[in-house]
Amino acid sequence: MEGRTPGAGPLPPSVQYVQDNLDWAERAGKAAGRLVYVAINLGELSAQDGSATRRRWLDYTVERFRSHPATGVWKMLDEPNNPYTPDETERRLRVELRRGYARIRELDPAHPAWVTQAPLPPHRVTTRYLRAYRNAADIHAVDLYPISDPPGKHSGIRNKRPSAVGEYAARLSTVARERTEAGDPAWVWMVLQGAAWSGVIPRDERKRYIGPCLMQPPAYMLRYMTFQSIIHGAQGLLYFGMNVGLHPEAAPFGWDWGYWRGAVAPVLAELRAPDLALALGSAGHPGAPSGTASIQKRTIATPGGDGITLAARRERLSGDPLLVDGLLPWQVRVSRAPAHA
Repeated sequence: MEGRTPGAGPLPPSVQYVQDNLDWAERAGKAAGRLVYVAINLGELSAQDGSATRRRWLDYTVERFRSHPATGVWKMLDEPNNPYTPDETERRLRVELRRGYARIRELDPAHPAWVTQAPLPPHRVTTRYLRAYRNAADIHAVDLYPISDPPGKHSGIRNKRPSAVGEYAARLSTVARERTEAGDPAWVWMVLQGAAWSGVIPRDERKRYIGPCLMQPPAYMLRYMTFQSIIHGAQGLLYFGMNVGLHPEAAPFGWDWGYWRGAVAPVLAELRAPDLALALGSAGHPGAPSGTASIQKRTIATPGGDGITLAARRERLSGDPLLVDGLLPWQVRVSRAPAHA
């Protein structure tokens, strides 16, 4: 976009790509009878560095797409806390993202802005650190992919196991709850490992992907990470990697439909069950979950006045029996309960 004037001449390829995706989503939504939304990735435009070019293109992009029926959220610069970002650069990005977020809200208060943080390094995923970004977005997320070789290399906290998704969600939930209670609503998403990610894909001597992926979370593990995140405060979920590390036979389809149908779709169907979907949709920011070190629980009220208890058994700890409260490690139970439980 450097050297180009917004609105003059043909659209830059990146802007045309967004337009094409939005138009496709609108058509697909009409065909399906259910709205389909797009997350518009603003990238560096969301980090307002004071340059006229970034300011003009941010204004143009937001003003162009804010009224499109398929516009869902504005995605801010990805992983500003990434371990490969030097400290000085990261501190500057924080300021620039706050400036960009303020401008987005000014131009389009109807659509939220979303920022995803990396799960490491350790000093950039503490609750105190994450507070520094509370005025840089409305939706706060972390992407964590614990199924790797070696296991847990993606986690920046002491917990390297799948239950770590709950600990990250809890930290984000604290920040979002504080901002919401101060009168400015915020939300928590978790980006969970789906079919694959770059950390489990074999590479050749030139570090090129040669696929297929080495490992995937089994269906029960994906379900566990989903409910573990919700129990600890996640209000939105994304499943990453459905188009990553595809076997050559699946590559022409561009999507791991086998994993989608066998692991992701059943979890989505469970979350969309009428009572649970309505309860989750109306739930606010929860406090710390109840339960024990082995099993965490959260009870949410249904519109009918009852309650649904979500219980997730984390990894088997030293000395634990195989079954705790009837649950195996990484198993989830969804049950009816009094709303006050």
